[in-house]
Amino acid sequence: MAKITVAGESVDLELGSLPLHEALALQKATGMRPPQLGEALAQQDMLAIAALCWLILKYRMGKDVTFDDICDGTYPVDLGSFSVEEDEPEPVGPTGGEAATTSPPNA
Repeated sequence: MAKITVAGESVDLELGSLPLHEALALQKATGMRPPQLGEALAQQDMLAIAALCWLILKYRMGKDVTFDDICDGTYPVDLGSFSVEEDEPEPVGPTGGEAATTSPPNA
């Protein structure tokens, strides 16, 4: 899960588990599927950044904005106000989630 900030507002988003309506909107607007969006974001592709901003603004923040509004500047997005913070995975111990414990040797 990632914490994504746009214009000072933050949401948690997992690209791998977008609701169907959001994934369809993404594909209709950009031709990209969610996995392709993730790859493009890793390459700092501006179309991907605009698409992610739009998805968040429209579907997660409830703003009345179209993808074209983002692309043509009708709804300006300052790239300095956009950030993605990936959650660090929690360390997993050898027993599948619990930290290993060691007992002192019997003396």
